[in-house]
Parts: sequence; structure tokens; C-alpha cells
Amino acid sequence: MVADKFSIGGKEKKEGKFSLKTFQYKERAMLYAFSDGIYHQIGGPKGSKLQKSNFIDFLKSIQETSVDEQERLLHIHHNAWKGKTEQTDDIIVVGIQV
Repeated sequence: MVADKFSIGGKEKKEGKFSLKTFQYKERAMLYAFSDGIYHQIGGPKGSKLQKSNFIDFLKSIQETSVDEQERLLHIHHNAWKGKTEQTDDIIVVGIQV
């Protein structure tokens, strides 16, 4: 699902209405919301950004594990990616099992 392309705050003053998103999900599905800071983090072998598609692939790879295990794996993945590089942005990742 793709988010609407305007900010809810900050310095941008674009006016717009948020669209209503509906979707089907399976029992015990995981829903994730995250800020761009998680995939803008610099690191890896080439000192590049993680990239959104790579982060989504990672979430898909852990979605069947327990919520506690997902949290542990997220910390490991993030710290392994950034290595000794400082965190470059604010990061939030929320996972909800429905």
C-alpha cells in the first residue's frame, strides 16, 4: 500500500486530503508502519542507504516469526547495517499482529 504524498506537518504547506485505504488481510497478519529513517540509514559494505525495497524484503523475511523475535531481528539488522556509522535520522518501526 502506498501512502499519500504529502506531509502531515513540518515546513511543507501543501494542502491536500488524505485518501481512505482499505485492504484484505489474513488472520495473524503483520501490519507495519515505519519512518523513512530506517531505510535512509547509511551503512552496509558500500556505505550506502539501506533502501525502502530492501527494508520491505527484510520485513517479509521475518513476518512469520514471533513479535518478540521480530523486534530482536530488527535491532540486529539495523545495527549490522549501520555498523560503526552514526544513526543518520530518527527511526520508528511499529508492527501490529492482527
